[in-house]
Amino acid sequence: MFRRAVELPRGFGHFLQDLFRSRRLIVQLSLREFRNRYLGSSLGLFWALVHPASIIILYWFVLQLAFGDPNIGNVPFVLWLMCGLVPFFFLSESISAGATTIVENAFLVKKVVFRVNMLPVVRLLALVPIHLIFVGLILVLTLCYRRPITLYSLQIPYYFFAGCCLCLGISFLTSALMPFLRDTVQVIAVVTQFLFWLTPIFWSPTTVSISPAKKRILMPLLEANPLFYLVQGYRESLAATSGVWFWQHWLLTIYFWGVTLAFLVVGMLVFKRLRPHFADVV
Repeated sequence: MFRRAVELPRGFGHFLQDLFRSRRLIVQLSLREFRNRYLGSSLGLFWALVHPASIIILYWFVLQLAFGDPNIGNVPFVLWLMCGLVPFFFLSESISAGATTIVENAFLVKKVVFRVNMLPVVRLLALVPIHLIFVGLILVLTLCYRRPITLYSLQIPYYFFAGCCLCLGISFLTSALMPFLRDTVQVIAVVTQFLFWLTPIFWSPTTVSISPAKKRILMPLLEANPLFYLVQGYRESLAATSGVWFWQHWLLTIYFWGVTLAFLVVGMLVFKRLRPHFADVV
């Protein structure tokens, strides 16, 4: 038992070193993945942008019809909504795509010399450009509404990095389980639907109309969702009336990184343990 406990950080460190040594190949494969995913057809990149944009416009239009002008404080509702939907779309798509990366790249998995542990990283990096484009659109929309871009927006790279770490940890775990448990992707789809409504996308924690006693019980349960921290971080950096630095939520920050590191360590170790068997089942 003691020997296994000692070997855990060593195995995790070797896994990270292996990824670092493959960084150039990871970048090349990510670019190829991006071209195949979005630039394979004449309108590939266009459709990649239109799909999430159409969902944002649809939600905005329907809620405008239903509630008139549902601005949150003095923040335009469409800006407030985008700051919640854009990070959630990136996180949910990264987790869903990461789960199938081993199964969908069976031809690479069966090559003896190929480092399979690169595939979840490649899949995640291929989704990054679209996310960055939408973050840029949020900044442009902010200027269109004549709102200042404050210093708090400088912490967006931090929340982006935090989201990538969480997605990688989950992707390593789910992609390792997917070849053996093909229902994994269905479970992820169901969980994602629950997280969509448990994450403050259409609602704000400060405006929840429940009694203080119920709020003291409910809010810790909602904050246990790691996506809560990330979506709120994007919103407080880009659309909040008065910005908040991430270290001001020190307790929530510690909790988030504890969960993220747990997913990273467990995911990478499970991936490493099951990796020799991938070629036999894909």
